[in-house]
Amino acid sequence: MTDVLQILGFTPGRILRVFGMRRSGNHAIINWLQRNAPGDSVFLNNCRRKASVLETFQGCEVNGERHIHKPEDGQPIAEHVSDGAVLLLSYEDFAPVGREDLMDLVSAEFNADDVSHEIVIYRNFTNWSASLLKKLQGNPSHTPLGRLRIMMGALEQYKHMLTLVEEPRGHNMQAIHYDGWCGSAEYRVATLESLELENCDDDLGRVQKYGGGSSFQPNAKTAEELDVLRRWPAMESDPEYQIVLSAARQDLHLMKLLERLTPQDAALAAGSVKRSGSRSGWFKDLLNPKRALRVR
Repeated sequence: MTDVLQILGFTPGRILRVFGMRRSGNHAIINWLQRNAPGDSVFLNNCRRKASVLETFQGCEVNGERHIHKPEDGQPIAEHVSDGAVLLLSYEDFAPVGREDLMDLVSAEFNADDVSHEIVIYRNFTNWSASLLKKLQGNPSHTPLGRLRIMMGALEQYKHMLTLVEEPRGHNMQAIHYDGWCGSAEYRVATLESLELENCDDDLGRVQKYGGGSSFQPNAKTAEELDVLRRWPAMESDPEYQIVLSAARQDLHLMKLLERLTPQDAALAAGSVKRSGSRSGWFKDLLNPKRALRVR
């Protein structure tokens, strides 16, 4: 561990390990966690699973700002950060389900006992799938069949992520529902309390540029400008999106998970809720913090 601390440049006060699918608001929530950290924070982005964190992370932030680190210069990752800082590690499109010992194998330098809280970020299926498909459609290198191949693989990983929400692994695992986080200040306060963080900054923050920013509103500057809770109506007439929904409906395990975790979203995916622009009734229930917040 001494070598690890020398490479980091500080001794973490707590470690938060974050799992989430792309297009699930991972970076918005991680930025918010940094802004509510007690003192300094260091974020290592998109680490490779079952490998060295310090050798595979794909970007670094110190106190919410991008930090350039060149390992070849021999300098610590964050040499001017105070001991006791919060260290956040993110893993994208990966949920540690299956083997009982997998939580200890995720990060080479840290085992499960070193982690203060494991965090799982998930987003309503209809909004998540619409956002991911829209992002893929903006990339001219993907053919329609190529996009659908990626989406089918993503559906499987999304199912694993929901399994982790419902059946938490390790200790102190906290699920954060992105839709609930965006839609309710009460939910954000409750989440900070469960993570033992002070409520220093409850703002949704600026749009994060990881992955090119918003799939639908690329010019938005702040998260308040984003209509992240209403992505599916913009895609419901898209033929590729209908194929994705049809594939999801064939997966009984996925649909059962949706019914238990986000029942109204499951009804949308199944096509049994009338589409409308109103945010009444079922939509308010969807954002109910008591329903959305799951702390293990």
